[in-house]
Amino acid sequence: MKSITRRTWAMVLAVSMPCVIGTQTFAEGSPTSKDEVVYVNLNHDGSVDEIYVVNVFELAQPGKITDYGDYSAVRNLTTTAPLSLQNGQVTVDVPAGKFYYQGTLKTREMPWKVGISYTLDGKSVSGEDLAGKSGHLEMQVSLTQNHSANPLYLENFALQATILLDSERCKNIVAPDATVANVGENKQLSYIVLANKEKSFSISTDVTDFEMSGIQINGIPLTLNIDDPDTAELMDKVYELQDGAVELDDGAAKLDDGVTELQDGVTELKDGAIDLEDGAYDLFDGTKDLKKGVEKLSDGSEALTDGAEAFRVGLHTLTSQSDALTAGSEQVAQGLKQIEAGSEQYLAQLDQLIAMFSKQRDQLRKAQVQPMMDSGNPPESLTLSMEDQGMLLAMIDDQIKLLEQLRAGYAAIDAGIGQLAGSYPALNAGIHQYTEGADTLSGAYYDLYDGIRELRGGMSELSTGAQDLKQGAKELYDGTVDLRDGSDQLYDGALELKDGTIELTDGTTELRDKTWDMDTEVDDRIDEMMEEYRNKEFVMPSFVSSKNTEVDAVQFVMKVAEIEVEETPVPPEEEAEQPGFLQKLKNLLPFGKKEN
Repeated sequence: MKSITRRTWAMVLAVSMPCVIGTQTFAEGSPTSKDEVVYVNLNHDGSVDEIYVVNVFELAQPGKITDYGDYSAVRNLTTTAPLSLQNGQVTVDVPAGKFYYQGTLKTREMPWKVGISYTLDGKSVSGEDLAGKSGHLEMQVSLTQNHSANPLYLENFALQATILLDSERCKNIVAPDATVANVGENKQLSYIVLANKEKSFSISTDVTDFEMSGIQINGIPLTLNIDDPDTAELMDKVYELQDGAVELDDGAAKLDDGVTELQDGVTELKDGAIDLEDGAYDLFDGTKDLKKGVEKLSDGSEALTDGAEAFRVGLHTLTSQSDALTAGSEQVAQGLKQIEAGSEQYLAQLDQLIAMFSKQRDQLRKAQVQPMMDSGNPPESLTLSMEDQGMLLAMIDDQIKLLEQLRAGYAAIDAGIGQLAGSYPALNAGIHQYTEGADTLSGAYYDLYDGIRELRGGMSELSTGAQDLKQGAKELYDGTVDLRDGSDQLYDGALELKDGTIELTDGTTELRDKTWDMDTEVDDRIDEMMEEYRNKEFVMPSFVSSKNTEVDAVQFVMKVAEIEVEETPVPPEEEAEQPGFLQKLKNLLPFGKKEN
């Protein structure tokens, strides 16, 4: 890695020296007041390579300077007088006027840590290998605090980082956080890091034959003369905020009350939805039972219709035979009269036959004795033998007995015929009433039959209506289930809303509590912020050694090694033996003289 060039150091010294030089007088042996300019050579990755400190004194008269530092080497940048370095103590005899000497510190510890990384076309690459390369370059730079260093530097020093990019070699430069300026053919990117802060930034660019001068980072005390700002408008806003916080808190409380009422209403809605769902379910069950009942009723009405039709047919048959039945009954009545008359004649005839046979039997018996008593000539009837006459009498007796038995039997029949004939008029009258009633029933039944047929048609409509009612009850039940689910969700939402309003009221109450004295806090905070950036009085510590108690100023100049293509070295020109003004100026540079 190349160290910082002499020309660069000369430019830095020329710019920085007037800012850090103080004036003093001293007595020999007393602490020597000075300024320290700390030059830091950084590697391409931001790590420290070497640290040089240029110590600057202003003497009113010649004398001896005693200074302290953990140096590995020191060099006189003003005169040819030798410097004595023993156990971290530097002594030298100096003339009146300005005196500079350089010391190389053994430490590489700085108050800040610098980190730099490079990627070319997405691949990590070291800074040394970037020289002369082309592609899409990305650089990541970080400036962070080293908390093991003296905190006074971190609390009171600001950093300024400056990067110069050749506009011919670097195109499409993207540096989001940078202050960009044109410096000749270069783009200058500047970054400020205030005291007690850290910063990281990125730069991307398309490069061709890439080279870049070293990134420079200056650390100086942050001294700003800032007047108190006019906060009237801000405070008006603060007062509005305070009033708004009160109104917001009051509104949140009212909102919470409203949400509580809403929650109560939603709870009632949820309970009502549950009851409605239960009722709809019961209704649905009822419609199912109704549907079953209607189906049974429909089946019964169908059977009733069939029976009514059969009854109608039978009734029609019955009524159609009523006239025949009445006529037949009349004929039966007439027949009974005739039978009754014939039966009496028959009995009379039987009586006549019995009388006749009895008379013949008596005559036959007389005939057997009388002739012999009246004359000697027997009648012709007695021509029969006695034996034959006996047989004939026996036969006549048998006929009489048979006729008497027949007479006795038929007398019972005749009595029955008499009873039948006597009771049949009532039966005949009943038949007449029956036929008349059948006719009346037939006329009335047709009205009933028509009603049964209408009932059957109505049952069909009732069945359809019951099915529609069941379907409607099912849809109603499904709707109540959705309603209950919706009410559950609404209830859950109301609970969440209630929780939210509780959090809101807690937050608004906290906001109200925290803003009630915000005007005072804002004033105090503004004062603190202004104080943070105003000129601060602090004892400047020596970066080199705590034994250096009279330090007026400290400045840090850090520079990253340049990225450039190696050139063929040119032999240096011989210098004149007697140093002139230019030679003395060159001797101010880090490598201008051989270190002791």
